[in-house]
Amino acid sequence: DPSGPAPPTWRYFNTLDERKTKLEGQPEFFGNIALGYDIGGFSGRISVFHQAEYNDALRATRQSYTITKAFTRVDLTLKQRITRNFSIFLNANNLTNVEEGNYNYDGLNNIRRFNQSEKYGTTIDFGIIGEL
Repeated sequence: DPSGPAPPTWRYFNTLDERKTKLEGQPEFFGNIALGYDIGGFSGRISVFHQAEYNDALRATRQSYTITKAFTRVDLTLKQRITRNFSIFLNANNLTNVEEGNYNYDGLNNIRRFNQSEKYGTTIDFGIIGEL
């Protein structure tokens, strides 16, 4: 046959890859608990905030996507009235010195790779309040 062998034919098949995953930008759990106490001229409050990990962005394939890490943060507020017109206060934020960050997740190989993190540190404010 002068035309030669028949050329190969290619067929493409679409396949459905169905999987369950967490929603993007929505942690499964987050909560804030505060416990306060007032007596006489003293008041105090401690609060704990927790946020579970969540997907920042998903990809159409399982190869890689970004996940924000879980964290728990503790804050403390104290206030003491000294006289009728003066009080002192102390606010301590992020006592647990939480590191917030994320990582890339390789869904094909089930591997988590560090991406970035930020540590804001603990901040403490102390002051005097004067009232007229």
